[in-house]
Amino acid sequence: MPKDIRLTRKDSLRLKGRRLHGEFFIAIVSSGPRTKVACIVTKKIAAKASARNLIKRRTRAAIPKTLPKGTVFILQAKREAAGASFTEMQLDIERIMKNIAFTHGA
Repeated sequence: MPKDIRLTRKDSLRLKGRRLHGEFFIAIVSSGPRTKVACIVTKKIAAKASARNLIKRRTRAAIPKTLPKGTVFILQAKREAAGASFTEMQLDIERIMKNIAFTHGA
């Protein structure tokens, strides 16, 4: 995921938006001037940093190259994400993205 579309911690704390639930992620979606993305994996989900980083890397790789314009969203991992394969995560993120496009009319 390119740095120019990453959401900073400061911005993510202020984000208020609609929540969409998937099998492995909760997406918090809002509209904004630019497309921004963040991935959050807490210690509650995976105790070891290496496991958290693996989930983050897989999530970033699964995010489509073309994102809805002007959409700011956070993907927050659920406990189930720790045992999920890359393909399962990718399918879940695709479902969430379709739901975002449907609800935002894009």
